[in-house]
Amino acid sequence: MPQALRSVRRKSSRGKHGLRQIYGQTLIMLAGLLAVYQLIWSFFPDPETIDQSNALLPCIFILILGSAAYRSIQNRKASIWSPVFLIPIQSAVFFGFGPLVEVFGSAATMDYLNRSIIDMRANELLRSNFLSTLGISFVMLGMWTHMSVFPGKWKVAGNRRGQRVVTKRAPFDPLYVALAFILFGGIFRHLILMPALWGMIDVVVAGVLSSVGAIVDVGFGLLAILIARGRRSLLPFFALFWPAHVFLTVLSFAKAEILIALLFPVIGFFAGNQNIRRLTTRLIIVGIVFGVSQEWVHHGRAVVFERTQTINEADYGERVEILFDYVINNGESDLVQDERQGWWTRLNYTRVQSFAMTAYDNGRPGDTLASAWMYFIPRAIWSEKPILVSPGKAFYETVTGRNLNTFLGLSIYGDLYWQFGWNGLILGSFIIGILLSMLSWRSLNIMETEDFFRIPLVLIAFELAAISPTSFVVNGVIGQLPIYVAYSIGVSCLYLVLRSKSGSRHHIYARRGRAANFHSPAHVELAQLKR
Repeated sequence: MPQALRSVRRKSSRGKHGLRQIYGQTLIMLAGLLAVYQLIWSFFPDPETIDQSNALLPCIFILILGSAAYRSIQNRKASIWSPVFLIPIQSAVFFGFGPLVEVFGSAATMDYLNRSIIDMRANELLRSNFLSTLGISFVMLGMWTHMSVFPGKWKVAGNRRGQRVVTKRAPFDPLYVALAFILFGGIFRHLILMPALWGMIDVVVAGVLSSVGAIVDVGFGLLAILIARGRRSLLPFFALFWPAHVFLTVLSFAKAEILIALLFPVIGFFAGNQNIRRLTTRLIIVGIVFGVSQEWVHHGRAVVFERTQTINEADYGERVEILFDYVINNGESDLVQDERQGWWTRLNYTRVQSFAMTAYDNGRPGDTLASAWMYFIPRAIWSEKPILVSPGKAFYETVTGRNLNTFLGLSIYGDLYWQFGWNGLILGSFIIGILLSMLSWRSLNIMETEDFFRIPLVLIAFELAAISPTSFVVNGVIGQLPIYVAYSIGVSCLYLVLRSKSGSRHHIYARRGRAANFHSPAHVELAQLKR
């Protein structure tokens, strides 16, 4: 057998069991970290040790999960699109780095935290960090369990037994798919969805369709893949329309939407060239831009709330005016004049988790899952279906005692404990982990077979892993599932119809012409060797 072919085979099959092993090793390290928490509570409960633990243990947590994410992407490049990579990264940022502000924040930041309506002592911070670590551990245990029970689903798609790259037929040119997503996604997002949310038009958009607007980001990510694989003629189009889309997204005053708009092209370029060094540089740039944008988001929401008593009701012209005023004043705002590290405090969920834990322990559990069943009934069937509001509004009222149109976030771990205690946290996190693993293998399969018309499914899984852990279970996890299932069924039915008409069941991508540009180097090399 030629050495080159053996090399390709080794690279192709490296992900067969590697991710399971990486997650297994990570779980062992997390179990050790949880044991340290228990050891401190049992034998070293003095204030000095607790203070040191609050500074040290989150750092160890970051190293464990950062290593898991890095090894995952090394093992299988397509994992960057999936919860396999995103869950460790998201957890390290929000549940490792975020809580460190309680220890290493500036004097102004510490003064702000000490005046917070949610009081939290050092031992409560340690308990909240333990809650996050335990919840994340069981999420990853659920993912590892799915990998172990269904190893066949985790094989690298299209490279089994050294065969040529053969996949189910994807009857759409990736370029046309990208342009369709950009065109229709952009129109829906910027001319229908956002104006409806901002009160510009009298239209009620079904909550389940809120993710559809993000397919414009999928389109730009797919365009980035094509550019990285040699379609340089698309670069002017990308350079013209992507900045315009980012500008309009910035006007939403929504951190998650800005992050998605920035990240998808970065990940797309990585999918095209698989250069980890360039990826790291671009992710650092995205991180800096995202950090800077947090102050802008806070300022924009504050101005809109002062004018309308809501954070939404402002049209495009008003939002552009707010942006220009912010830039002209060099980022200074009469509404936000303190020197606290707002970009850092907004990554910290320990205080709201601590409040939820105390509320449950004192006999005041939450009921945020009460409306979960409504998400699975389409508004087309139930015309009188109420508008589903995030539990963050009721949670804000519970915490502050004030009935304002303001939302306060809570992590899924805090939410699960608030409703069901430790047992609910463990079981709920485990089930969410299995769900994320199911979405992960599907995302990997979509990206490795390059079935780009299904890429909106990758987007939903991406959002669920990157954003939902810092949401309530009902809107962060459950609310995303109906559109995922509906789109998956719809595309499957469409493909079935197209294949029955064409009479062809399979399609070899690695053939002459432009189609070869859509393959990874290993795919192309393997196809050439087999000719």
